[in-house]
Amino acid sequence: SVDSLIGLAKAVGTVTKVQGSENIYKVPFVFTIKNMGLTDLDNVQLRDTLDHTFLNANVIDSVGITADNGLVINPAFTGLGDKTDLLIADESSIAAGATLNVRMDVFVNMSTSASNSFENSATVYAGTDNVISDVSTDGTNPDPDNDGNPAHNSVPTLFTVGDGNPTYGIGAALSIIDSAFTNDGT
Repeated sequence: SVDSLIGLAKAVGTVTKVQGSENIYKVPFVFTIKNMGLTDLDNVQLRDTLDHTFLNANVIDSVGITADNGLVINPAFTGLGDKTDLLIADESSIAAGATLNVRMDVFVNMSTSASNSFENSATVYAGTDNVISDVSTDGTNPDPDNDGNPAHNSVPTLFTVGDGNPTYGIGAALSIIDSAFTNDGT
């Protein structure tokens, strides 16, 4: 067995339309971080680049994050640009053999999106030099093939937002302003 080994899985829940909105959807994710090694790990960081996922930063309306005890949320996280770290690494740790979860709700405005199908991966890091890491695999088990090495599993998490029908359209209306009878003599 390995002293320092970390695994990451990422699952998407049911995507729902936000009540009272035309184009805003809530996309819930759960990250499962598992310390598969024999030693406690500190400086745990979870990185997710949402603007690469949605291909358009304007699609992301807002993000809400919660985490299990031991992991400290980074309040500056947006998933955009250089604000892709979900945790405050020097305050986040995970005990040997432990599994901790981070929950993230991403609210997206689909009125400006050209697509409704997306895929996403995140990466977890541990230690001061980020040598201990794993790219997420779809689901809630970081090592679904049970070979003891989560690095062998990195299937992106696929999801769909909305029904794929565009939310824009072109309308035309006619109205009669004035009318007159003309007799053409026939």
